[in-house]
Amino acid sequence: MARRVQIIQAVLGTATSLGFTAIFGSAAGLSALAGVLCALIPNLVFFLILRGGGQDSRDFLRSFRRGEALKMLLTLLLFAIVLLLRLPDLKALPLFAGFALVLLGHWASLLPGLAMEARHGG
Repeated sequence: MARRVQIIQAVLGTATSLGFTAIFGSAAGLSALAGVLCALIPNLVFFLILRGGGQDSRDFLRSFRRGEALKMLLTLLLFAIVLLLRLPDLKALPLFAGFALVLLGHWASLLPGLAMEARHGG
């Protein structure tokens, strides 16, 4: 499941960056890429921490909380770096669109499982 989430997020992020580049130029594409990375890197770290969690529910919950906290801090840190670097021609819309679409990738990855559960009366 986690691998499917990561693949969908990476594909959406790549498509978003390439789409903004093709339609609006390289500055928009790089801005979208920065937003994609601000979402993708923290999510990857979260999944790595979660994967290393223990087998019992307490260890898993502890890993989940630690991973979520680190994901939030890392997201803020990456956005701060992007904004403090004052990249030339940084575009806000592509930056936040790239970020948002990667986050939507998580929910999109859940749709096939929800549809299957609904068919089987779950």
